[in-house]
Amino acid sequence: MLSGSLIDLACTLSRYLEVFRREEIVIAKGTGLSLAEVRCLLEFIDESQLAVKELKKRLGLGNSQLSRILNRLEDAELITRRIDPSNRRCILAGITGKGSEFVRTLEDRVVKLCGPAFEAIPAESRETTVNVLKRVLEFLSRQSGSTSPQEAGTAPPANGKKNGKL
Repeated sequence: MLSGSLIDLACTLSRYLEVFRREEIVIAKGTGLSLAEVRCLLEFIDESQLAVKELKKRLGLGNSQLSRILNRLEDAELITRRIDPSNRRCILAGITGKGSEFVRTLEDRVVKLCGPAFEAIPAESRETTVNVLKRVLEFLSRQSGSTSPQEAGTAPPANGKKNGKL
């Protein structure tokens, strides 16, 4: 029966996501950065600069929380911030050379964590699988009315706290 299969799949995914969350915390601790800072840096995997407004949306963070994260990353010389010359109301965050190296290291660690699951999918099915997963995530985002896993309650808060408490 389809509903039984879906329930089993949802429960199994939930268990594996919890394992991934724990590993994500271990990765963050190993870098000396907070989980929120690591998640922020990972947004720069494919882009050298992003509008701060876009980072806020992607990470599901408030202005002050994101500002503190960006301040710490800037102090560590992993990012820079500047005013967008084409729109002076927009602030751009850009990854530095040091930040790019750091992101590549993080990416390698995440690939080691997730790679075996991806490799278990037959090569001819990988692109389709990724597209299906993206559609499921888009659907869940629309259903929850949120723009990020943090807002939807499907991921721990970026600061690693629940209701302001550890």
